[in-house]
Formats: sequence, structure tokens, C-alpha cells
Amino acid sequence: EISTPFLLCHGDADDMVDVSCAEAAKDMLLESGANVQFHKYPGIQHESCPELLTAVMEFMCKNLHLQMPENVKWENGSDSDSENALVYVSRSRLEPLQNAEGDLGNESIVELLDPAGLAETEILVPAVLQPEQLLSMPPAEAIKVIAQAVGNST
Repeated sequence: EISTPFLLCHGDADDMVDVSCAEAAKDMLLESGANVQFHKYPGIQHESCPELLTAVMEFMCKNLHLQMPENVKWENGSDSDSENALVYVSRSRLEPLQNAEGDLGNESIVELLDPAGLAETEILVPAVLQPEQLLSMPPAEAIKVIAQAVGNST
């Protein structure tokens, strides 16, 4: 029997990773004797929602024996007091922008932060960024900030 508790959360409208993958993981863990909580979120794609974030916070607090914070308000998938957002950056899209000569437009930044059109095998690197702030700075400077956030040197 596995003593580590597991929390699996998945949107049923996810078009990147089908919900059947999460259900298969849940079944395998249950067959192994694991303690599994599984939450399926109707209409949620490959993203989070306030209910999912609350479930994760409750699970972590319970299993780490921490007190639940009071009055947490989730807005647009993040804590409403923060301008930071967790985004995933494609290294293959970032590298050419780092080496680009000439003017880059804001559309380069938008495309870099948008996972649309990426190959299924694309490696995405998580980074905590302030997307609105990035779009207000010169694109070349924004590329440097993004590269630093994902651990690249410019």
C-alpha cells in the first residue's frame, strides 16, 4: 500500500491532455492501494479555475498540517492580489528571438507566451511573469526578462 496521498485534478474539456489520462492514472494508483482524490472540472480546458486552485490549497494544507488561509480570492486562475502569472514558454520560440536583430513587435511576445500551434513534443518551461508589464516594455527588453525567468542567458 502507498502511504503518500495523491490529488488529481483535470478539466473535462482539455484538448491537450485528454481527461482519460487522468482517469487512467487514478485507476492505477487506486489499484496500487494509494489514497487518491480525483476532481474532474466540467468545461475546463488545459488551465486552472478557482475551484481547482482551492482544491489544491485544501489538499496541501491538510496533508502538510497547515492552517487554511482565510478569504483567499482566486481571479483568472491566480491570487487576485498578484500581477504575476505562471506561464509556459517554448524554448524553441524563445531562442530565435534572443538572437534576433532589428525590431521585434509586441506580436513576438504574444506568440511566445501563446501555446497555440506548438508541436505535442515541444518542451515548455514554466516561468513566473507579469504579462501585462511585458507588453508595456520594448519587445527586446521583454525577451531578456522572459529569458532570465526561464534560466536562459541572453
